[in-house]
Amino acid sequence: MLNTDQVEQAEQESKPDKVNKAFIRSDGHKLPLMTKDGIRDMLLKPYSDSRDVAAQTMGLIYGYVDEGGKARFDRTKMYLGVKNDVAIVMWLCLEATEEEINAACAEGPPYRAKAIVWAGKKGLLDEEDELFWKAYKLMIEIINEVKESRSKAQKKTYPSGSETQTPTTATTSIPRGTPTT
Repeated sequence: MLNTDQVEQAEQESKPDKVNKAFIRSDGHKLPLMTKDGIRDMLLKPYSDSRDVAAQTMGLIYGYVDEGGKARFDRTKMYLGVKNDVAIVMWLCLEATEEEINAACAEGPPYRAKAIVWAGKKGLLDEEDELFWKAYKLMIEIINEVKESRSKAQKKTYPSGSETQTPTTATTSIPRGTPTT
């Protein structure tokens, strides 16, 4: 059985350059968290395909917000389930082991509960805390980087030599914008 690093390497090698750049861009994000040694900038792991699948199985809502939710997002920069999503994405990119990611791909809800407990202990679920807003903004940036790479138009060359722009399949409608504090 392949471990998560081997799966992620295979994913990277099989993707077009634009998608690879999105995963590379989703790497290097940091979030300041309290550790036993005080507050430290914690480096997030890339939002890989395996983390994306796990997030969906765990109940990620962002990208699947209905019209009412989009209207609320436009007014408040929040949507129902945002704390759930912050917990899921931050746990997957900061805390989850490869075994947990693989298990979350198959059995999401118990790992969603684990992510919520972890995020609560880290102070990521308090809307009154600046850390929540940093994590929320970071989550949106990470997911949009990857989703945008999948929905960009690509040139297709036909046998006659002409080129046209054809969009790739976009499977979600993502609220755009970033939260404000």
